[in-house]
Amino acid sequence: MQASENAKYITIGRGKTNHIVVPTLSITDLHARVTKVGSEYWLEDNNSSNGTFVNDFRILKRRLQPDDQVRIGNQPITYRRLIKAFSRNPDDYTREFAELENVWNDYIALKAQLENRGISDQIADLAVGVPLIGLALGRLVGAERSARKRRELADLEAQMTQVYACPKCGTPFPLTRDSSFQMLMQRSINQKQGHCLAGCGAIWTI
Repeated sequence: MQASENAKYITIGRGKTNHIVVPTLSITDLHARVTKVGSEYWLEDNNSSNGTFVNDFRILKRRLQPDDQVRIGNQPITYRRLIKAFSRNPDDYTREFAELENVWNDYIALKAQLENRGISDQIADLAVGVPLIGLALGRLVGAERSARKRRELADLEAQMTQVYACPKCGTPFPLTRDSSFQMLMQRSINQKQGHCLAGCGAIWTI
C-alpha cells in the first residue's frame, strides 16, 4: 500500500496491507503507526507484543526527530524510511516482495508432496511387483513413476522461475535453500539495505 501525498498517517507491520511491510515474526500484523501533525511526525505503538523503541526506550507514543534510532520489534528502521512512506515512491515494492513468502511456502509444500508421493509409489511397486508380476516389471513401473516425478518437479520449478522473482526487474531467484524468502530478505537487508539484490533499485523491505 502506498500513502498519498496528503496522507495523515502510515502503518507498519507484518500484514500485507500496511504502508511499510516488515515480514518478520517479531512484528505483529499491525505493529505501529506514524501520524503527521503539521510538520511533526508521531510514532505510536499498536499494543504490540515485542514493542516499539526510540533510542532503545520502549514507547507508546513519541514525536520523532531526524536523528532518532527507531526499532520495530527487533527490526531497525530509519527516520528517512518512515517519512518517505508518506509520499508515493515508484521503487517501493515492499508489499509485492512480502507476497513472495506465500509463493515460497507453497512451492516447498508442493515439492514435498511430489517427493513423498514418489517414496510411497516405490513402496507400492515393491509390494505389487515381487509377488504378482515379477521384480523386473516392478522395477520398470517404478522407473516410469520416477521419471514422471522428475518431470513434475521440473514443471513446478519452471513455474516458480516465472513468479519467484524480483517484482520490479523480474530477475528470478535460484530455487535453493539460500534463496528461501527469509534468506532473501535478510541478504537484502544486510547487503543492499533492503533493496533488490540484482541492483534494479526496487525497495524490497526495510
